[in-house]
Amino acid sequence: MSLISPTKPAIRPPQPLVFARLALETDRPELLELLRARLTAVSPWLEFDAATANMTLDNYFATANPTVFVAEGAGRQLVGYWLATFEEYSSTAGYAICKDEIFVRPGSAAGEATAELDSAFETWVRQLKPEPLEVLIGMDVDLAVADVARLQHAGGH
Repeated sequence: MSLISPTKPAIRPPQPLVFARLALETDRPELLELLRARLTAVSPWLEFDAATANMTLDNYFATANPTVFVAEGAGRQLVGYWLATFEEYSSTAGYAICKDEIFVRPGSAAGEATAELDSAFETWVRQLKPEPLEVLIGMDVDLAVADVARLQHAGGH
């Protein structure tokens, strides 16, 4: 009941269905399953290799390259991830950030998860010092550019 009215329940603001953040070591088991699910969905002819996936995550936790964002859905279950890498140039000082992989489980508020992951990524890029010279998009995912735009639009971006 509300403190204002003993007969009416308190009105709570709506909570977001999805929350994006940097991955934690405790996310590793769920993140490995997301990496496996992405590979199966996007490149079913390739075989998932847990050792390689674990090495990728080890690099993230040790060096932040790659950097991994995760999207949490209901019950704090991971529903998606975004993997970005730091890339050096061959003939100029500075670096670029490449958005390499994004995956959201089907039926997991894909538009909202994609928008939340993108927002977390953009906030992170603005905080990097020195700033990257470019942000590159690696279309490694099996989505056409129009599909990505549709998902982002559906999420309000």
